[in-house]
Amino acid sequence: MELAWTHDVLDARSAHASLAANRRISLSTVQSTLERLHRKRVLTRQKQGRVFVYTAAVAREELIGALVAGLVSELSAGRHESAVHHLLDGGGDMNEHTLQRLERWIADYRARLQADREGS
Repeated sequence: MELAWTHDVLDARSAHASLAANRRISLSTVQSTLERLHRKRVLTRQKQGRVFVYTAAVAREELIGALVAGLVSELSAGRHESAVHHLLDGGGDMNEHTLQRLERWIADYRARLQADREGS
């Protein structure tokens, strides 16, 4: 999605060229990923000649909001373990600095909840 948000239009070959510069990935993997994102309606697709070109169908903020809402829903439904596990282990970029920021946000949120309770 990052490529779709930073490029006006994107085809599989140009996406592959961008991604392959930093990691090993096949063109077919890029093509199938673009197709899955299209089926999930986060990318739109148009045929230009013999090539499909893709554009972002949702803004970054909108998608992140939906993902966070899904996480909150999982937490609220009592599926804490799975949701927290995916947050921590699925992030890939979780480091000590990020964990400290999360802890600070949680502490701030708890303080706001406490202040709201005391103010009611």
